[in-house]
Amino acid sequence: TGIVFTSLFALGVILVTLATRDLHIGVEVVMGDVDALRFEDCKLVYIVLGINILLIALFFKEYQLTTFDPGLARALGFSTLFFNYLLMVQVSATTVGAFRAVGVLMVLAFITGPVLTARLLTNDLKRMLLLSAVIGCAASVIGVALSRHLLSVYGLALTTGGIVVCVITVFYAATIAYKVLVKTRLASLHHA
Repeated sequence: TGIVFTSLFALGVILVTLATRDLHIGVEVVMGDVDALRFEDCKLVYIVLGINILLIALFFKEYQLTTFDPGLARALGFSTLFFNYLLMVQVSATTVGAFRAVGVLMVLAFITGPVLTARLLTNDLKRMLLLSAVIGCAASVIGVALSRHLLSVYGLALTTGGIVVCVITVFYAATIAYKVLVKTRLASLHHA
């Protein structure tokens, strides 16, 4: 997934650069402009969020079954093709809606970072979904607060999106360090 995302994103940047040599495309396309969000920018995001919550609430068990055990799902009469495409449409709609609001960098970071961090902490799907949402919200709040603090105290006008992505990265790295520490501690207790 990482290779495909990065490769296609790089190809897209090259194509946009070649096709629009005489136009100025701001950094907001990649980094987003979280500081200047208006309600109109978030309207589509809120609509997609509502649809996603509704579909996940209605089809959580079906998604879980068709994703993790498609053979059993087919044997029970569920259409794995339908639920796979429905989930793909949800991801696509979420991505398109979020691109406009926060930019490519934050969308890619939020698609992967909080989920990978939560996956390190739990194997239960429901807990992982909830934990990844909490991690994403915490990274957003901390990133925005840090961005405002750096601007007001030190006069550093850093992009809020970049800081939020860095916070997500720090959460992931801290979780890996925690897991290694716990594993080392358990191994030393086991040998003692």
